[in-house]
Amino acid sequence: MGLCVNGILAAEMTRQLRARGHDVSFVALIDSWAPGYVRSQPALTRWRWNTEKRAKRLVYFTGKLLRGRMSLMTYLKEFSLTLKLIERFAPARAMDAEEEITEAVTQYLVRAARRYTPRGLSSETVLFFRSQATHPRAKRLQFGWRGFVPDESPVFDLSGWHEDSLSEMGIDKLSSVLGERLELGGSADRCS
Repeated sequence: MGLCVNGILAAEMTRQLRARGHDVSFVALIDSWAPGYVRSQPALTRWRWNTEKRAKRLVYFTGKLLRGRMSLMTYLKEFSLTLKLIERFAPARAMDAEEEITEAVTQYLVRAARRYTPRGLSSETVLFFRSQATHPRAKRLQFGWRGFVPDESPVFDLSGWHEDSLSEMGIDKLSSVLGERLELGGSADRCS
C-alpha cells in the first residue's frame, strides 16, 4: 500500500514480488496517479486541473487555520510562494530537521516517479482509494492507470484530506476494505 507517490513504489514492488513468484493478494494505491498521466493531458486540461487543486488546497487549509487546527506558520508552509518567503526572510523557521528529511525523501520519490514508466499489474488485484483532496474524476479515470491495471479495479472514497487518509478520518474505511480483501484472499469484486 502506498499514499500518493509512494503508491507508485508499492505498484512496482508488487510487480517485482510477483515476478519473483511471491503471492501478493492486492496492492492499494491512495491518491496515486499513474506517472506521466497528468502531463500527457492537453495544456488547458492540466492548467484547469492544477487551478482546481490549488483552489481546493487554499479552501481546505484556510478552513483548518480558521478553526484553529493549524498554526499560521504551518499554514504558510503549505504553499510554495509563502514557504519561499519564509525560507528567504526567516530561514530558521522554514523547516525543522524532520521536515527537511521528509521533504528530501518526498522529492527523491517524485523525481524517480517522473522517470518511471508504469508497467502492467494485470495479474494482481489493484485497489484505488481517493481522498477528498482528489477530484471525483480520478475515480472514473482510475487515476490514469487504465491499461496498466484490470478494468474492474475498484476505487473507494475516503473521508478526509490527502494526508488524513492514514489518520483517524480515513483509516476506518481503509482498514475495513483491506481487512475484507485479506479475508477474501484479494477478490476483485467491485465495491464502493
